[in-house]
Amino acid sequence: DRLELNNIAFVVSQVDPDKFNQIKGRNLTGFFRNNELYRINIDGNGETIYYLVDGDRLVGINKAKCSKIEIYVKDGKITEIYEYDNPEGVIDPPLAQGNDSLKLEGFLWLDSLRPRNKNEIFAK
Repeated sequence: DRLELNNIAFVVSQVDPDKFNQIKGRNLTGFFRNNELYRINIDGNGETIYYLVDGDRLVGINKAKCSKIEIYVKDGKITEIYEYDNPEGVIDPPLAQGNDSLKLEGFLWLDSLRPRNKNEIFAK
């Protein structure tokens, strides 16, 4: 019914080949209902980089820090993010140069190592 990750947990979703929504924190608890992830809690040192998209157009970049984050997920997509305990952040417009690829400290996208389904997680 839940998954717990401790000591620097990341939640990442790919926006396009170069951009990634990123949420990082000390401890992460993921909650499941009917075998589907529906809520994620980050507790401690929460940080986010989240790309704001309207249709196919990038309209902004949300960067924030706070101690607790609550994330709701539907159909594998983040639908809501709540930031608690003195959130600090900014929403910047997309950069004119087009280089909007930002990374939180410690972020690595190792796509070739990602499991594509649950069977690959337990493959020997």
